[in-house]
Amino acid sequence: MSMDRSAYEEWQEVASREEAKQMASQSERKLKALERNVQIQESLLQLREEEEENKVMILDVEKMPPWVRDYYIKKQKKTVATSRSGEGSSGRSAS
Repeated sequence: MSMDRSAYEEWQEVASREEAKQMASQSERKLKALERNVQIQESLLQLREEEEENKVMILDVEKMPPWVRDYYIKKQKKTVATSRSGEGSSGRSAS
């Protein structure tokens, strides 16, 4: 009977280790999926920022009231300065 008990305990220990490995593997896959999701969201944010910059850059400021024109000219100059310094729209170095 003690053989049966020790065999059962050994089997239970092996099963427990296998379950722990499976849980760790599943957690690792979830983490990788979350990291990929963050990368995608960062890319989308960067694309949106670039799209907004492009909209500002192509505005016809000549048809705007002076105070609005000044605002957009400042934004355009800032965009050009940022671009020349080698930074992306989010203020990070271009990759």
